[in-house]
Amino acid sequence: MVLRDEDGLMELKSRDWLANIEDDQEAAEKISEEIQSDSKLVLVGVEEDEQRIRPLSRSKWDSERNMRIRDNVRGLNGHHDSIQLSSLQMADGDCLLFVYSVRGDQSFDLDMAAP
Repeated sequence: MVLRDEDGLMELKSRDWLANIEDDQEAAEKISEEIQSDSKLVLVGVEEDEQRIRPLSRSKWDSERNMRIRDNVRGLNGHHDSIQLSSLQMADGDCLLFVYSVRGDQSFDLDMAAP
């Protein structure tokens, strides 16, 4: 798989960036640091240098935890119009984590992008 390089919109993060964080608020704070531009897509589970997928364990990133973290991120970033957090399930119980945030009058729903 070939991914485009990081730019002002997209940020690639290795699984180690969040994998060992157990506390939802700590995860929300770490994510919040990365979404301070007008629009930002953070993709967690991709090694930037190697452009290799190394996914997170799905057992730690279920929909309930994702919702709690998303709500915490929204609370920390009230100036954002839209913040979405979703995990994409992969084989063997792994997942990639997507965070998309928008400031201004644009909005985007990751659920709309899923087939």
